[in-house]
Amino acid sequence: MKKAKRPRSIFFRIVIACLAILLAGFCVLEAIIITGGRSSKDQSGDALIVLGAQVYHSGPSPVLKRRLQAALDYIDAHPDEEFPIIVSGAQGQNELETEAHAMETYLVSHGVDKARIHQEDASYNTYQNLENSAKVLQSLGYDLADTRVMIVSNNFHLTRVRMLAERCGLNAGTVSAPMPEWTSTLFSYTREAPALVKSFLLDRGGAG
Repeated sequence: MKKAKRPRSIFFRIVIACLAILLAGFCVLEAIIITGGRSSKDQSGDALIVLGAQVYHSGPSPVLKRRLQAALDYIDAHPDEEFPIIVSGAQGQNELETEAHAMETYLVSHGVDKARIHQEDASYNTYQNLENSAKVLQSLGYDLADTRVMIVSNNFHLTRVRMLAERCGLNAGTVSAPMPEWTSTLFSYTREAPALVKSFLLDRGGAG
């Protein structure tokens, strides 16, 4: 007579199977995020959006500096194009100024005409960055359907940026900024997987 399978053994098998499925899903998400970190910096755009990141008391964090340098490189690569530049980010905890203001100050100090820069300082996450930046473009007289927007962020972030930009009615290309060090890169790519799922499920709507 065969012995009945122990309930504990079945439970452990179910747990292992669930963990295997979660690990496989995580690996798929990471592959999507990594392959999505492409840059279209050679493409011309009608406007440039720079997404905010943490600002230290001394100024932009290393992550934000990388985004700003990528923006400067893009501006330098298109010297004959006087597109508006939207810097997007509110004032977070432990920040002495809005991310938008810190970014404007940095860009102006590196030779960018202040008249080209427009601060969007009401956003606390990526979806709000893009939704509110779309509204800024509309306030400047741009028709979103006919406007090609280039968005600057770090490489790990770009898959989510393109997904949310489309939801906000933006015809967007992306400009990739590398992370400052490998430890930041590993942490950011790991953290981005659940953030991508959250945005896919919850961040909905569009610019009016």
